[in-house]
Amino acid sequence: MVALAGGTLLTAGLLVVAGSASPAAAAPGSGPTAVVALGDSAISGEGAGAYEPDTNGPGGDFCHRSTRALIQQTAIPGIQNKISLACSGAASSDVRINGTTHYTEPSQADRLRTVARDNDVKMIVLQIGAFAGYVSFGWIADRIGRRPAFTLFMVAATGLVPLFAFYARTPALLLSIGILVGFFMHGYFSIFGAMLSELFPTRIRASAQGFCYNSGRLLSAAAPYGIGAFAQRYGFASVIATAALFFAVGGGLIWLLPETKGAEL
Repeated sequence: MVALAGGTLLTAGLLVVAGSASPAAAAPGSGPTAVVALGDSAISGEGAGAYEPDTNGPGGDFCHRSTRALIQQTAIPGIQNKISLACSGAASSDVRINGTTHYTEPSQADRLRTVARDNDVKMIVLQIGAFAGYVSFGWIADRIGRRPAFTLFMVAATGLVPLFAFYARTPALLLSIGILVGFFMHGYFSIFGAMLSELFPTRIRASAQGFCYNSGRLLSAAAPYGIGAFAQRYGFASVIATAALFFAVGGGLIWLLPETKGAEL
């Protein structure tokens, strides 16, 4: 729930000073200064609503780029344009140079060429922390166990989300805390492929995994509405910080399941 709702604002960010910033060989643009976002739903603003019209279904484009996404809400001195090329559900192949098309949109890196031609790109926002969390969670879980690894990530996320919501008010804090938020708040997703596979016998494994994962997604569908409604009354930072307590709840509930480290499929 928190991962889907909090991901609308809390993203693993790395601001890379880009100078020329574009993957293209052409000289950087001489137009207005710009910051560009690349990535998937966490940085596109999935779940936040207020999507750019051409990314909310027309022609099959469901990239769901929100005007409430982090890149649009963060003030960066000297930046005139905030441009998001991020797309909900994008894979690494949809971001790289000469990559694949996703929801009718060409590779984000390829589109960045055009942006860099028309703008003086100063920064590019990438989801470095989340990627590192995804690829390292399995390594950690293989060494200390599925349940301890999941609890570790949940407890860290419980503490980091309020810290990010209340105190990340400068570019330096957005970078340093944001990377850690991305690492712990997204990295735990890697448990689903491993632990859910180990929990169920072969004959029902695929169905059981799909049921468990999508039941959680169904319940979390109410989170964007609930957070938005409560945020109008209590403030966004306070609501997000309170919602982060669900991470702690999840870190405890997983101990009701058996440890599956080393289980034979």
